[in-house]
Amino acid sequence: MMECALGWPEGLHLLAAAGAVPTPAIELAVFRHDVDSVAEILSTKASMFLDTVPLAESQRWYPWKLRSNGLCSSALQASLCSHCYRAGDSICPQVDNTMRSCCSDRANLKGALSPYRNEIPRLLVAAVKERRAMLTKLAVEHLALQKCRELGVTSNSPLDSNAFATYTALLESGICVPRALYPGKRPLLLSFNILCRSGGFPLAQALFDNGVCELNVSADGVSPLASIFEEGLADGQKELAIRWLLENGARAAFPSSDMLPNFLFYLATVYDSADIHDRHWRLQARQMADWCKANMTTFGQPIEFITVATPDYKTTPTMIGFVAQYCNPVERDSCSCPCSSGGCLPLHKFRNGITLKKQLPGPRLLYGWLAEPWSNFSEILRSWIRDCQLDETQAREYLRDACRLEVFTRLGMAHTCCKFQRDNHNGRVPRRQERDEELCRELEDEDTELAEQLEGIMEAYDTALSEHQGSTEEFWTRWWADLQSLLPEISAEERKLRYL
Repeated sequence: MMECALGWPEGLHLLAAAGAVPTPAIELAVFRHDVDSVAEILSTKASMFLDTVPLAESQRWYPWKLRSNGLCSSALQASLCSHCYRAGDSICPQVDNTMRSCCSDRANLKGALSPYRNEIPRLLVAAVKERRAMLTKLAVEHLALQKCRELGVTSNSPLDSNAFATYTALLESGICVPRALYPGKRPLLLSFNILCRSGGFPLAQALFDNGVCELNVSADGVSPLASIFEEGLADGQKELAIRWLLENGARAAFPSSDMLPNFLFYLATVYDSADIHDRHWRLQARQMADWCKANMTTFGQPIEFITVATPDYKTTPTMIGFVAQYCNPVERDSCSCPCSSGGCLPLHKFRNGITLKKQLPGPRLLYGWLAEPWSNFSEILRSWIRDCQLDETQAREYLRDACRLEVFTRLGMAHTCCKFQRDNHNGRVPRRQERDEELCRELEDEDTELAEQLEGIMEAYDTALSEHQGSTEEFWTRWWADLQSLLPEISAEERKLRYL
């Protein structure tokens, strides 16, 4: 409704007072480069946050988007979505019903964003800062001193992670709080996509530089740092954002029991080496296509054509090396599965496979997954060790656990690892799921004899390594050449079944 009043200040204020939603108007105003209207909207009584609207299960994957009604959940995200948001029901022009005309290519996007990158972030940050200051003033004036201490409300610290609790406490105390001061349930850096290429990262920096937001905050246990692990490289913005977060005090370790131990574990789940992939591309494509023709069908018919999906690289060597400085690269989780030596390392979280795809009639794609051979895994492991810049002792710990994992796999033992997967409450970050402890005990009992063989082979590994006079790299090559006759390589299909 408010978008119909752009250019009419009195109308904007009337509609805001009547409870109209401001985010569509902000989207359209930013799209039109109408800075005056954005300033006018932010001066009204309308709230900048709309997360009181119920979210469907699928919307929890991206909580800053209220897709059931085409709304963004905050004015911050609305200013970004005006240029990059895929939305068939959007109020702004589009091309081929997908992207706005200003986003049809990267050059146009940069031109369209020139006013956004200067004036509009300043307006947004100023509005948030002013409203949070007013909320803080109300709390200090009307809440008991002990209650303010419990909430962490002071005039010297930003009202961010404690903003919603403060707002709720004021309402419970019978204080009339203007609707414009509603702060949203989520911390600021989790109320929009900080890697949005329309200016998400500069907006996050501006909020922090103005003392408005915190870095070590969470929503459903997920911090701003953890929330971006699976994002694409975004023209280098992801690496810059990670570096900025860590250098300014964001914690890379996650003490929550349902999270992986540190950020390096999450990067391991999306780790891929461009150098290794490029060298194996043609061979993999041919082998994967042959395998799929023999094993996969579409609507009951054999697949005649399939491609290996090009990796969407989400890490770089410099990114891994930098994050490793803030994490303990040999930290383990609490997993008790025999596939590791007292807990999983990041190497246990590698994808270990290739994604396959086939175009079906219409817009649909058929996806498959095929496990990579041991030789590829070994190369990826050594690439990870180089990227993390591990010392000799740490590298040996990684290689030993990789050997244990591979022997475990070839013996056909059952994994009883802690299971991490996405849930309906925060689908963007894998969380620890409850295990069936009775089933795990049964599987481990069935593998008792295989476990003895595993320990015997690992004892032989330790003895051979202690007697080896050359480099660790030479030992690694020789060990697998000798072990191949005892435990031959298994097929990709068998690997897939055992990983699952």
